[in-house]
Amino acid sequence: WLGIVGIAALVIGTGLFFKYAIENDWISPVMQIVLFTCVGITLIVFGVLPKIKHEFLGGLLSGGGYAVLFLTIFAAHTEYYSLITDSFLALVLYTVVALSAFILGFAESMPALLVVSLFGLFIAPYLAGKEIFAILPWYSIIFSVLLLISTYLKRWYGLALAGFIAFAIHFQSWFATENPQESTALAFIGITGVLYG
Repeated sequence: WLGIVGIAALVIGTGLFFKYAIENDWISPVMQIVLFTCVGITLIVFGVLPKIKHEFLGGLLSGGGYAVLFLTIFAAHTEYYSLITDSFLALVLYTVVALSAFILGFAESMPALLVVSLFGLFIAPYLAGKEIFAILPWYSIIFSVLLLISTYLKRWYGLALAGFIAFAIHFQSWFATENPQESTALAFIGITGVLYG
């Protein structure tokens, strides 16, 4: 529990430092983003060092690093920084970061990284903005396929349940925002049945 609290404190501290740096003009916006990107990558590297990668601490360090990277992308996409102005580009960056966490967690059998990556993949469309909700079902289908393949290979059946819940929430968000035709909505429901049936 101390490790979890420590990583949570690190992520919260990163956010507070962003706030402080903005208010006091300590360093330029671009350098702030570069700095925290380096912090995130450093934590990930330390988390997969041979001596600690199979320990609980390794997963926490790497998971915290990926959380910092997510926070950094979110900051870069805000109006203050405006370094990432396109919502689709933001979604791509979120997805790349989350997928790299998933691949690393899968390859190294680090459950903490898998949790971070799955949560990241789930919330990425909401962080990127409603502008990309039109492609949300397709995004969620790819997300589900990835989870189901991993479930089959690793026998981690909880991933399938997590994927189904995430797909349902994504679908509801898309349906409520885009107001699609009934035939289109039924088609995606049918795909869901094929995937999880």
